[in-house]
Amino acid sequence: MRRIRRQRAGQQVRKQLMSMDSLDSRARPTADEQGWAPADFKLTMAFQPIVDMAEGTIFAHEALVRGPNGESAAHVLSGVPADSQSRFDQLCRRRAMELAARLNISERISINFQPLPENNLERGIIRTVKLADTFDLPLSQLLFEITDSHRTTSLDFVKEVIGAYQANGLATALDNFGNGLVELNDLEMVAPDIIKLDRELTHNIDSNRVRQIFVKSVVDVCNEIDCRVIAQGVESQAELESLLSFGITHFQGYLLARPSLESVAELDNDLPAGP
Repeated sequence: MRRIRRQRAGQQVRKQLMSMDSLDSRARPTADEQGWAPADFKLTMAFQPIVDMAEGTIFAHEALVRGPNGESAAHVLSGVPADSQSRFDQLCRRRAMELAARLNISERISINFQPLPENNLERGIIRTVKLADTFDLPLSQLLFEITDSHRTTSLDFVKEVIGAYQANGLATALDNFGNGLVELNDLEMVAPDIIKLDRELTHNIDSNRVRQIFVKSVVDVCNEIDCRVIAQGVESQAELESLLSFGITHFQGYLLARPSLESVAELDNDLPAGP
């Protein structure tokens, strides 16, 4: 059984992040990012590791939005007006990078976003590159998880977004694969660097023959097009062992570690390499 232990952030880091006044000038939101928000609006991030089981190391940390006292993402999102999603997205990117820099995270930082046709794609990427430079994070350390849905309009738009990020040196992951617009036969056209299997595919996969057949097919296709597969939502040893048997090596889920507020997790020293 592979285990993860939490490494709590130091008190100094927590105090800095709980108060906007304590952030240095480079970490403060721009006027554009604050334009929609009340003066006391605050958010932070929890990090959940994505584990490379073949190497026994952490591949990346996914940044998950939280309220300053650990309130859920749903709670935070409920306070964001529909016409301010772009500003909120930039604010989340800033928080994730600022905290990653403060915690001296050396692994990849995975940041979620949902691209919308009405947003300025080029402007968003330019701002992202500037943020990375502000916090001294190499672009190769960043991974952007794209949530595709019917709001993204079309496969062509998803492809455009992925291509634009890749052209600027930013890696992409297609989140919740199997529960969105992109299907198996679309993967070669869309060409993400990574796909993350939806929880509906990994849940009880050890006892579901149909899911096993589908996931095996996904792995085969991804091997052909040089696309990494991450199995997320893994909550049982049986699920983990079943997914390992299909050749998947990268995992995320409560079995390994829960999201950790303003801190990162590290592998136990006695963690065996495998499979």
